Amino acid sequence: NRLNEQRNIGVTLNEHQILRIFADICRGVSACHFRRPQPILHRDIKLENVLIDSRQNYVLCDFGSAIMLPPSTTNEHQQYQIDQLTTNVIQQLEEEIQRYTTLCYRAPEMIDLYSRKPLTLKIDIWAMGCLLYKLMYNTMPFGDSVLAIQNGTFVIPDDMAQSYSRELNLLVRYLLEIDIGKRPDIWQVRNYFLFRFV
Repeated sequence: NRLNEQRNIGVTLNEHQILRIFADICRGVSACHFRRPQPILHRDIKLENVLIDSRQNYVLCDFGSAIMLPPSTTNEHQQYQIDQLTTNVIQQLEEEIQRYTTLCYRAPEMIDLYSRKPLTLKIDIWAMGCLLYKLMYNTMPFGDSVLAIQNGTFVIPDDMAQSYSRELNLLVRYLLEIDIGKRPDIWQVRNYFLFRFV
């Protein structure tokens, strides 16, 4: 994965490059989330799962962690019904999350299943926020700190904050919204992206 290799050796991407990569990722996530009758929840969006094809398009890969959500008429109802699960089923789901997802990209609602917050398509949106932050600052917003993820506590590095536009930094904050109800869906992300960057 050339993109991941570049980030590992500290290659800094400019805003135009980041927007190009992020636009392609948005297209991939849109195709998954808008799939009917059952949308696909990727569950493991991360830099290592973004490849570059022969035409220099960035492509989301590794659907081994992906699941199809139950059919529904609205996105709001396409979710795991956590509030209806027994303790044993929650423990199995926790094991599945640990096996198939990467901690530093996990949404807060995946960290503490006993809080019984719904697991929706917005899990992927959170991971997109982590990925965007990684593209910009070559580090993860929360590291591997479970507490930081649960609290949504992260900072924009002072020494690099001016490297990118205010709008791009706001996009990171928009994606990493701890409140599931306020966190955007992929449609809102695309609209934000189109109105501010195109």
